Amino acid sequence: MANTLAILSLIAALISILWLFPVPSILAVLLGIYSIKSELREQSVVLGTRDRKRYQKPKFEFNKGSSIARAGVIIGGITLILSLVFVTAFDTCRAGGENAMGDLIVEGDKVLIYKFAFGSSGPQENDLVAFRFPLNPSKTFIQRCVANGGDVVRLINKQLLVNNHPYRESSMIFRSQAEVLPAVISNRDNFGPYVVPGNSFFLLGDDRDNSFKDGRNSGAVHKEYLIGKPVFILYSFRPSAKFRLSTIFERLNLKRIGPIRDF
Repeated sequence: MANTLAILSLIAALISILWLFPVPSILAVLLGIYSIKSELREQSVVLGTRDRKRYQKPKFEFNKGSSIARAGVIIGGITLILSLVFVTAFDTCRAGGENAMGDLIVEGDKVLIYKFAFGSSGPQENDLVAFRFPLNPSKTFIQRCVANGGDVVRLINKQLLVNNHPYRESSMIFRSQAEVLPAVISNRDNFGPYVVPGNSFFLLGDDRDNSFKDGRNSGAVHKEYLIGKPVFILYSFRPSAKFRLSTIFERLNLKRIGPIRDF
């Protein structure tokens, strides 16, 4: 029984390394401790019976199973601390079908988000921002901050103006008319003037002609919906309508793994 628990503890500890999350770490520690206690209890029965005639105190010995259990406890404890730090400071999201950021973040990217990047003041102009979509908080979007609370935003024939001054954009993408959303169904080319409410931020996608769920249609994003700054792409796996084992490696884009180089 003790050996089985020890092996399970080590397996849980190894899982906790691959999946940096508190649950398997806690499980590894608990299983390891319970395994060691079970082994000591079993030895206590055997040694106590054997040594009773000699009037000697039983001596406990750790066998291979307890060594495995101790390894599980140590690894689980370390990964538990790391995972608690990770879930406190970071979050993740997966980019969906709306390619609002062009090639910077594409569909299938698993993005690491640093929660404390903006501090109490919030994002500044040109910062990448991950946020919960106000109209559907279960969805996470990534867009760029172009204005803060109190600013006046306006679009005139695709030219972005903030407080009546042309906004300098080096990351903006415009596409041919055949590739973009029709202007008649959105505020694609002309918008505002719009005053950004206090404690809110006006966000737009870099792929301006294809970003149809940004501030032009959903308004500014209040700070309570902000998650943090996207900093790293953990992996990129292009989704497919049908699962085929033969296409897994074709859909896995290892070249996209790395820090998000913005500007």
